[in-house]
Amino acid sequence: MKVQIIEKGGQPEFAVVPFEDYQMLLQRLEDLEDARDLQEYLVNPGESFPAAFADRLLKGESPIRLWREYRGLTQGGLAEKVKVSVAHISQIESGKRDCSVKLLRALSRTLEVDIELLFSPRDLQSPGQEAPEGCGEGA
Repeated sequence: MKVQIIEKGGQPEFAVVPFEDYQMLLQRLEDLEDARDLQEYLVNPGESFPAAFADRLLKGESPIRLWREYRGLTQGGLAEKVKVSVAHISQIESGKRDCSVKLLRALSRTLEVDIELLFSPRDLQSPGQEAPEGCGEGA
């Protein structure tokens, strides 16, 4: 690698390298960042989920339904764990019924997700926009 040092006041101010070398340095830096990210993941993997899950979420499907299915629960199984009826879960997932804060907390614990992940983007709209019909509104 050929480097030209430009000085100012007797001190190195700039290093000039050929563009090809510059691109190689950027690629190596990116590779090092990728390696660091992989190492961090291996130490603390966290949770991941399939792209299909994210796609369905982005299309507006009920987050509660998606997390329930991802956790392998039926509506009946979830209803039993959070102490509500199957109809109640069905109505929440379809956007026909609101959730209480108490129920949101129970769903969050049962589904093992942060409470904010149970809201769809529509649920979080600003005032003046169309009001949400309930937590985890369905498509």
